[in-house]
Amino acid sequence: ENQIAYADPSFFRLFDFELVKGDKATCLSMPRQVVITERIARKYFQDEDPIGKILIFTGPYDKVVCEVTGVMKEMPSNSCPLQFPDFL
Repeated sequence: ENQIAYADPSFFRLFDFELVKGDKATCLSMPRQVVITERIARKYFQDEDPIGKILIFTGPYDKVVCEVTGVMKEMPSNSCPLQFPDFL
């Protein structure tokens, strides 16, 4: 996946995105936690609950193991002038 962004715990206090799973107050409170979109949840976990599942991100020098702690509702492409990633 190409659309990945790093976010700190204050992300959901600044942006009012709806989570369909997870808790906005805690989903990014620890290192290596990730919030994914509904599309990514379906792609990698089909009908399973993705909360607590592990995703491994491979970079040019290492691998990062992250726990899924939230699923963000998809945003219509015309609803915001900013482009947000599939992973936070």
